[in-house]
Amino acid sequence: MSATLTRTTARRGLVWAGPALAGSGLLLLPLALAAPIPLTTFGLAALGLLHVAFELRYVIGRFRGTVDALLGTVLALILSLIALSRVLAALFPTVGQPVEILLGMAILAAGAWVAGWRRAGLASVALLTFAAFLWPAWYFHVLTHLHNLIPLLFLWDWARRRLGSGRAVAAFVGANLVWALAIPVAIVLGAFDRFINTDPGAAAGWVGDGARVLAASAPPGADPAVAARFLVAFALLQSMHYVVWIGFFPLFGREESHEFDAAVPALRAWRLPALAVAAGAALYVAFLASYSAGRTIYSVLAAYHVYVEFPLLVLLAAGATRGARRVVT
Repeated sequence: MSATLTRTTARRGLVWAGPALAGSGLLLLPLALAAPIPLTTFGLAALGLLHVAFELRYVIGRFRGTVDALLGTVLALILSLIALSRVLAALFPTVGQPVEILLGMAILAAGAWVAGWRRAGLASVALLTFAAFLWPAWYFHVLTHLHNLIPLLFLWDWARRRLGSGRAVAAFVGANLVWALAIPVAIVLGAFDRFINTDPGAAAGWVGDGARVLAASAPPGADPAVAARFLVAFALLQSMHYVVWIGFFPLFGREESHEFDAAVPALRAWRLPALAVAAGAALYVAFLASYSAGRTIYSVLAAYHVYVEFPLLVLLAAGATRGARRVVT
C-alpha cells in the first residue's frame, strides 16, 4: 500500500473517528450523571484489567525501537517497585504513599534524562517532588484525573504520525477535546448539577453508601456538591478511557500491535487479549467477594500502566520519537 493511499485512508478514518469518540462521550454523559457510582465500580471491575493490557500492548509497540533495552529494564524495575509500594500502602498508608511519590518522580526523572532535558527537566522534577511531598493528597487527586486524560495525547500522537499536521489532525483533536475537556469542565462548573444522582444503586452491595467512592475522586476537603461533580467527571472520563484503549486503538493501532507481537512473541495475536480476559474474570470474582480487596489488587496491577505514561509522555513532549515511527502500511 502506497504512502499516499495510506494517508488518504487514515484521513478518511479521522473524518468519522473523531466525531464518533466525541459522540461516545455525549452518549455516556447521561449515564455518568444518573449512575456515576455503578458506572465507575462496575466499569472498573469488568474492564479494568482488559484496558491495562491493551494500553501496555499499544505503548510497548509504539515505543519499540525508541526505548533501548537498558532503559526498558530500568523502567520495568521502577514500575515493579511502584506496584510493591501500593501493596505497602494498603498495609501502611503513611509509609507506602510517600514511597510511591518518590518512585513516581524517579521514573519521571528517567524520562527527562533520556529525552535530553537534563538540567531543566531534573530541576522541574525536583520542584514537583517537593510539591508532591508537601501536598500528597493533591498529588494523588491530580494523578487520578490526569491519568484518564492521557489517551488524548496518544490520540494526537497517533494522528500526527500518520498525517503530520493539518486540518484533519486539528479537527480530530478538536473533536476529542469535546469529551476530554469541554464536557468535564462543564460538569465541574455545575452545569449539570440538577441531573446528578450519587445513589450507589446496584453497586450498594459492594460499596455501601458510596461515600468512599465519592471521596476517591474528590478534591481534598471538597464539599459534597463539588465532590459529586468530580465523581461524575471521573465516571465519564474513566468510561471514555476504556473506549479509547479497548475500542479505538485495537482497531486503528494495528501497526503498534504488530510491533508488540514482534517484541513479545509469547503474547502475540489473540494471546494477550485471552490472558487479559481470563485475569479480568478472576479479578471480577475478587470484586464480588470484596470490592475493597478487588480494588486493592487492581490498583497494584494498574501501577504499571499508570506510571509508564510518565517517561513516555516526556519523550513525546521532547520530540525524542519524532520520525521514529513509519506511516502505517
